[in-house]
Amino acid sequence: MKRSVALALLLVPALLLGLVAPASAGDGIRGTVEYEKLKSYADLLESKRNDPATQQQIAKYRQTLGQRRTKANMKVRAMYRTDLSQAKEKRQVSRDKVRRMRNERRADVRRLRDNRNSELKQLADNKQAAVNRVENQFNGKIDALQAEVKKLQRKLARAKKPSVRKELRTEIRSDNRQITTLNDSKQTEINGINNRYRNNVDNVKGRFAAQIARAKAESLRQIRQAEQNLREAFAARRDAAQTRRGDNFDAVRRQSERGLDAIRKMPVKGQNNN
Repeated sequence: MKRSVALALLLVPALLLGLVAPASAGDGIRGTVEYEKLKSYADLLESKRNDPATQQQIAKYRQTLGQRRTKANMKVRAMYRTDLSQAKEKRQVSRDKVRRMRNERRADVRRLRDNRNSELKQLADNKQAAVNRVENQFNGKIDALQAEVKKLQRKLARAKKPSVRKELRTEIRSDNRQITTLNDSKQTEINGINNRYRNNVDNVKGRFAAQIARAKAESLRQIRQAEQNLREAFAARRDAAQTRRGDNFDAVRRQSERGLDAIRKMPVKGQNNN
């Protein structure tokens, strides 16, 4: 048995072992069946580089080597597509997180606005209650005086004596002055209530406007940072995938060139008296 044939037979178990137990997937293309087949075939061709071969055999070697390189390159492209797909999936997860952050910001702003509106409504209710208390306090006295004035006016209309009429007019003027004073006092207190209410409203609006502005600014800062991290992380994963793809193509090319170099060194039968 020729030495080359013996070496080929010894390589068969190694080829089978390479098919059954490839290297770790963490090795990139080197951890795939396609690469192991290409590498093993390059090893076989190297073992035959000094063995004479016919033109037909050499053509067959080239064809098989080319097919295995093509399959390995296809595997490199498939691995790159997988890497890119995973990078896009992670980018989508990050985008979903940013979307949730935006929704949370909107919810925070809505809660602040609801709290503001609740406080404003409470202020309005308190103001109306205070106005009602003032009106109830004064209106009873005013209504009583107005009723007294009407009664005196009826008496005045029936009175004949000048002295009586003069006294009734004096009483009517006195009651009207009291009514005017009470109305002025009532309006003064109501104006004070309205002024305090407007000041309180302005304070509440100013306080919540500042809180909403801070919430928006902080959320916007976090969202912009998250978006920047998202872009940088995706770019890093994409660049890493492209680098791995380039390294994998180089690894396939080296094995293919090793096989081609072995084929070129094979003596051709029929030449130089072979």
